[in-house]
Amino acid sequence: MNNNPNRPANGNGRPAEPTPNGNGSRSRTGGAPVRGSPARQSPGSPQSRPRPASPSTSTKSDDEFARYQAWLAQKRAQEQQGQQGQEQQQGQQGQEQQGQQQRTQPAPETGTPQQDAVPRRENPRPQRNDRPRNDRPQVNRPRSIRQDPDQVRNRNQNQNQGQRREMRQDPQSDPRQNPRRNPSQNPRQNVRQDARQPTRQRTPEQIARDNARDNAREQARRREIARRRAEARERDAARRDYERRIREEETRMRRTETRAAAKRIGRGALLVLAAAALLALLIGGGILIALHSTPDAPLDTGKIAFYYGGIKVRAADAEACMDGEELYVCFNDLASYLGMKESGSAARMKFILPVKDTAPASSAGDGSEESVTFVTGEHKVIVNGQTELLDMPNKLIGEEIWISSSFLTDWMDNLAVTVRAGGREVRISRILDEENSDPDNKINVYYPVTFRLKKNEPLTEIPEDTNVGLLTESLREATPFELNFQTDLTAFEEYMNPQGDLRDAFLTLVNADHPLSATDVPGDLMDVKYTSTYRNMQQLREYPTRALEGLFQEMHHYGYYSMAVYSGYRSYDYQATIFEQYVQNEMASDPSRTREDAEALVLTYATRPGTSEHQTGLAVDMDTLGSFTVEFAWTTEFYWLQENAWKFGFILRFPQDKEDVTSITFEPWHYRYVGRYHAKIIHDNGLCLEEYIARISN
Repeated sequence: MNNNPNRPANGNGRPAEPTPNGNGSRSRTGGAPVRGSPARQSPGSPQSRPRPASPSTSTKSDDEFARYQAWLAQKRAQEQQGQQGQEQQQGQQGQEQQGQQQRTQPAPETGTPQQDAVPRRENPRPQRNDRPRNDRPQVNRPRSIRQDPDQVRNRNQNQNQGQRREMRQDPQSDPRQNPRRNPSQNPRQNVRQDARQPTRQRTPEQIARDNARDNAREQARRREIARRRAEARERDAARRDYERRIREEETRMRRTETRAAAKRIGRGALLVLAAAALLALLIGGGILIALHSTPDAPLDTGKIAFYYGGIKVRAADAEACMDGEELYVCFNDLASYLGMKESGSAARMKFILPVKDTAPASSAGDGSEESVTFVTGEHKVIVNGQTELLDMPNKLIGEEIWISSSFLTDWMDNLAVTVRAGGREVRISRILDEENSDPDNKINVYYPVTFRLKKNEPLTEIPEDTNVGLLTESLREATPFELNFQTDLTAFEEYMNPQGDLRDAFLTLVNADHPLSATDVPGDLMDVKYTSTYRNMQQLREYPTRALEGLFQEMHHYGYYSMAVYSGYRSYDYQATIFEQYVQNEMASDPSRTREDAEALVLTYATRPGTSEHQTGLAVDMDTLGSFTVEFAWTTEFYWLQENAWKFGFILRFPQDKEDVTSITFEPWHYRYVGRYHAKIIHDNGLCLEEYIARISN
């Protein structure tokens, strides 16, 4: 009986051998017996011996599977040799038995066929138990999906242990050693066997080998069980770790949500408290206002009292004083309060306001007073001879002129107007001069009331100031804080800021009005260190050359390495060549253009021979690309030069807003050396060289 569910058995309780079609039975087309047919081999043949089940390739490593294949091949070779020897032995025994039968049996009668003369087949049909077995072990699946695999494995293990214990106690009970004890495994064993067929006897070596094979299988099975249990433990540990992390994440999220909810509740509580406090304040303020004031009728009904300087002058009907929401006041009452003289007619009423505290001698005035004329029924008013329009028209009520109260606040100074709707009163008063007043002696001094619009006075000629535009602060030496050098420029200081007689030695002005001759050649020309590699070596005079080296050293500290010098000193003849080339290029671009037109066009960006600053050796052209276009003005290097070039004695020679003075278009690459003292003044006052020389010359 097969008690081990992990060891599937065929009809005789033995594992199935691998077959050509892979399902435990041989192919019908090969002529071999199919499943359920009796085996044709004798029980003692080598094929009837139990073979070890092939280990599952899915549970074995590559090395174990290779060793198993080698063992299986060797085992099959041994079985074939044993089968051949057993067939030879059976043939000899069959011959001997046949001879004995012939000697013991009587001779058959004449004419009667001798039945025992035909030998019986010594190789009967192989039984079902002798079929080749499947080397691959069958997988014992659980009976139900709901069964625990660990429980099924434990139950099978207990059954296998009990079965092996019975085999060890009674070897005859092992169906592999005594097939006759288990005839029910193969129903075809009921077929009568040949008594002359020898019974297979297992040798001790075979028994030991089978036991070793069973032990190896048991160990492999135990290792597989241990491996699966380890995998199960790992899965359980991973599942527990995952669940733990999920719980921690949920706890963290709950805490975060709790904190956020607490913050929201706290903010809401603060807002509620603030709103409650504000509401209480408003209610309290309303109560106080209600207790200290009594509601009156609307402003446009009843009477309105007018106070001038604290004295009640009149109480007029509100209907006469109001025009919609605009309040009107009687200007005649104000004139009496301020001591103004009245003149004119009902159509045009004029009031004269004395500048001094004394009233004018006559209504015409002496010419030093201020005056205002109101045109009744219109928006027009004349203040100090200048006509203006008001927002509200003037009204004539009886013989008095009424004007909008906004005129007093918009067109007059040192006059206070207060309207109290609750008290239904209008208070107009002058502003007190507290510094000149003496409250102890009851002496009050008021600011003079005037009109904001003054008389037109003739303009007087202002003498020209030659220093207009020159800031006094720019005439001093620059401080180290203003210079703020980041590198050591001690070796270049005397060249950047020349002193003594050399301070004004580099202010030479060269333009169309101040040309140079062909013999004007500097005598201290030097090679410029930072000349572009795409140009021949350029030269400048000694002082600008050394100052330029300090400028480039400071620029490199700030990371500006793309600047280079492209042009320096130019001789008279070289400038003539360049100018002529420019003229020819302009004429070639437009054949209809005359030479005079071409020269006029070239003069907007170049100069004639003798009028170029490059001939002085003090001018330098430098930029980042050598293209000499206005796009250089949008680079960070140009911005740095705008703020720092004066520190090294250089100025931008042709600024963008000075084209009408220099007659040269904007050249952001052209710089001129004049020394730090003059460069600072030019930079701070926003001048060009022509303007600066004109001012200091005067």
